[in-house]
Amino acid sequence: MPVAGPTEWVGPHRGSLLRTLATVALAAMAMILSTCSGTTRTRPSVAELLGSGHAAFEQGHDSAALLLFEQAVKTAPSDASAYFDLGAVYQAEGQDRGALEQYRMALRLDPTMVPPLFNEAVIYQARSAPLAIFLYRKVISLQPDSPSALFNLGLLEAQSHADALAGAELRQAVHLDPSLESRIPSSAAPDLRLAPPTGRRRSTSTTSTPGTGSPSPP
Repeated sequence: MPVAGPTEWVGPHRGSLLRTLATVALAAMAMILSTCSGTTRTRPSVAELLGSGHAAFEQGHDSAALLLFEQAVKTAPSDASAYFDLGAVYQAEGQDRGALEQYRMALRLDPTMVPPLFNEAVIYQARSAPLAIFLYRKVISLQPDSPSALFNLGLLEAQSHADALAGAELRQAVHLDPSLESRIPSSAAPDLRLAPPTGRRRSTSTTSTPGTGSPSPP
């Protein structure tokens, strides 16, 4: 079974544009005043820094997002979501080593945080299939209804010639997100014509991981 490319990795949370732009303005003003004014100013909170970073990333200003997330990590070194967001920008810039370092920091603080596990798996998918398979299985153990993780895992299992496992995982992924069927190579399509898994199909909209401000894999 030929292998298609993995589904998209998870980037920093995309929030309301008006809310994030307002946060950018507040954080930028606070930082400018704190450095240029002779008076002592309150530094931006980690929430403001993360919000500003999300807005900068959303607008394609990766360098600004990187600086804001780095400041967020310094401001709140125990905040796993700050490390995740910083890692996601590194990954978007093609700096996989830096991304992995930040994801490991996030997971050290919160071992059950799904987005950094998912992104680690995406990075390793082209480097070490066994490690990527291990990570995707861990993602699925934490979030069983993740079509992206099931889809990517199925493709890796197909590459490893574990056709029975691959077929089950790909069928489940397509059951959860029918749009994924078009991404499966035609030679693998017959496997998906078998009886679909039982259970109610769920919505595939991205959700936020409580307490992290970062999205879970869809």
